[in-house]
Amino acid sequence: MERRKKILKTCPICKKTFKNWPSWEKKGRGLYCSRKCWSQTIFLKGNKSHNWNGGKTITKGGYILTYCPTHPFALHGNYVLEHRLVMEKHLGRSLLKTEVVHHINGVNDDNRIENLMLFSSSKEHSSFHHPKGNKFSKKTGEVTWRESKV
Repeated sequence: MERRKKILKTCPICKKTFKNWPSWEKKGRGLYCSRKCWSQTIFLKGNKSHNWNGGKTITKGGYILTYCPTHPFALHGNYVLEHRLVMEKHLGRSLLKTEVVHHINGVNDDNRIENLMLFSSSKEHSSFHHPKGNKFSKKTGEVTWRESKV
């Protein structure tokens, strides 16, 4: 009976050659020559991380987050909601913290500019969802606001 033989591998961190079992290779283990080299990879950030997926991720609510560490309102570990970035690019300015971007068709990952609507406040956005005499035209995307009685 022939014994299994280890295969030669090169550590991606220190470039040292080491031996690894073929079964470990199949399971994704033994990628590094030592624990020291492995530990250097778990603290890498951004596009150097082994989990990097192009700078985009999706929240549980279905919104797309885009990696943008220099953005003034970056949240969630240097990520910004993509629909806010699309609206900022369209307007040519940064959005105010109070401004709310609404998805017209209700699909949270549909960030086409024609599907986005900007509200100046969360109160305005809320009254759009719960209108009291307000009218919204699906054809033009325009909202006719009811005059408030003061």
